[in-house]
Amino acid sequence: MADILDIVNDNDQVIGKASRDYIHKNVLMHRGVIVWVVNSKGELAVEKRATHRLYFPGYYDVSVGGQVESGESYEAAAERELKEELGLNGRLHLISSYDEFSPQHKEKRRIYVCCSEGPFKPENREMKTVRFLSKDKIQRMMDKKEAEFTPDFRIAFEKYLESEAKQGFLCAIS
Repeated sequence: MADILDIVNDNDQVIGKASRDYIHKNVLMHRGVIVWVVNSKGELAVEKRATHRLYFPGYYDVSVGGQVESGESYEAAAERELKEELGLNGRLHLISSYDEFSPQHKEKRRIYVCCSEGPFKPENREMKTVRFLSKDKIQRMMDKKEAEFTPDFRIAFEKYLESEAKQGFLCAIS
């Protein structure tokens, strides 16, 4: 059965629904989520996309990402994706909302942080590996072009750094 997503307007109000394929083919505005999994050292879990993926095969990507299904809340979608992709349950902290436009999609996005040390049970169909990397290591890899990162990763990484600068580190152990 095809995933059914809500079509939304610029104000994030539902104006219809259709299959994921139809929405992407017609580049209609819908909802998406990203979850950064962060450990107590401040390292981010980074996934390496499977080589059979349609978009950006083999690139590094955010910890978890996906679309919000029709009738589902952003937070419920983030929790579902976290469980499906990494086998994790955890408390989510909303850190950013923004609009993402690319040739493939138009999304209203929300970024969450989940504090966890793992272990991960990766969903092998979507990702090849997942590992923690420091923010400095990620920045160095991007600056020196040591690896390919998805456009979504780059945007979400900047949003994470902006949020951390404003709010401080959310995963400090008390």
